[in-house]
Amino acid sequence: MPLGRIAEQLRRAELATRPVDPEVAEALARVWDELPKHARTPNQTMGRRTTACEGTHGVFPKCDFACSPCYQYLRALAVDENDTPRFEHLSFAGHFDTTMVGRRGAKRPAAEHELDEHRRRFCEMFQRLERGYGITHYLAHNMTLTPANVDQIPDVIRACRHQGWRLFAHQPAAFVGNPKRWAEDYRELTNQRVWERIEEGAGTRLPYQAIQVGDERCNRGVWGLYVGDRYLPLLDDESSIDMRARDAFFDVLGGMDFYGSPGLVLARIARAIARHPLRVPAAAAWAARFLRRAGVRNLVREPIHAITFGAGAVRRLTLVTIPALAPSLAMAALLAFLVSWAQYGTSLAVGGGLSTLPIVMLPYVRTDAQVVAALSLLMIIPAVASLLIALRWGRRAL
Repeated sequence: MPLGRIAEQLRRAELATRPVDPEVAEALARVWDELPKHARTPNQTMGRRTTACEGTHGVFPKCDFACSPCYQYLRALAVDENDTPRFEHLSFAGHFDTTMVGRRGAKRPAAEHELDEHRRRFCEMFQRLERGYGITHYLAHNMTLTPANVDQIPDVIRACRHQGWRLFAHQPAAFVGNPKRWAEDYRELTNQRVWERIEEGAGTRLPYQAIQVGDERCNRGVWGLYVGDRYLPLLDDESSIDMRARDAFFDVLGGMDFYGSPGLVLARIARAIARHPLRVPAAAAWAARFLRRAGVRNLVREPIHAITFGAGAVRRLTLVTIPALAPSLAMAALLAFLVSWAQYGTSLAVGGGLSTLPIVMLPYVRTDAQVVAALSLLMIIPAVASLLIALRWGRRAL
């Protein structure tokens, strides 16, 4: 192969494995510079993780709540005429609330709970598509709020949190235009009132100040997960451990694209961590704290998606929990091995007088190039082998 072609392939590989694409980095920097000073806060994602404050994304399909033909429409979108998937993953937003009247399947619902069955059937379409074609999905639930339905938020969250939604978004109706349209007192529909109803539905305090997307006056958000029926935010704005982990994430992985093959993502993460090794303890401290909050026993025993299949605790751990975490575990194991493998100083400090490979190599560095080359090859082989094992393990769970 010509040297020029080899050099070009190496250049492309180097660019592809950069933690942050140069164009993305430039766009993020431009957004950050354009933010007003009061918005340049440690919890701000704009200019550090995202370039816009859009809360949801996806496709808003035409829907009449009748549901009978919708799976056919969805299948035609996702699968071609040869029954081959067009996509590996779909992101959709479904809008369900009592303000949307006149639809054939629910002409004038009087309360939000009347739409719960339609919400469930919406999720089941995507679950059916995944079972049949392996196309994964991310579903966002959008809900317009008025004084008439704001107090029904808790019931909607409790009834629908296990249906398959990944995001619950609530937008107060815009109090603009002809005042005769607004028969209720919309001025009482404050952000705080909405947030209190959301917290009631989640059953816990939601620390929205840990991460901010855009302006707090129009946008609040919390990321977390359910362990059984208990919701755990990933970050707590009252925890210094969590805040250090948040800052470390923004500094190390803030602009990184996590889409792509497992090998490509692992390479980007490895390069990012290699540039910021002192940030690793903050991430480890956060992970340890989160495990204590969730409880390892709860992660095994509490009902998760596997409860649908009647799996017991041990089978749920082996068949669901570990496979679901396999990509993350593989990445963590690989990074831990590579960091340990490269630590000459650590080996010297804790080796107890043992002759580790880095110590054996040191005398030959300036005396025998052939020997050090051979030993270098020996050091590369375990690292490459561990990468292949991690990729194989992680890919099997995806």
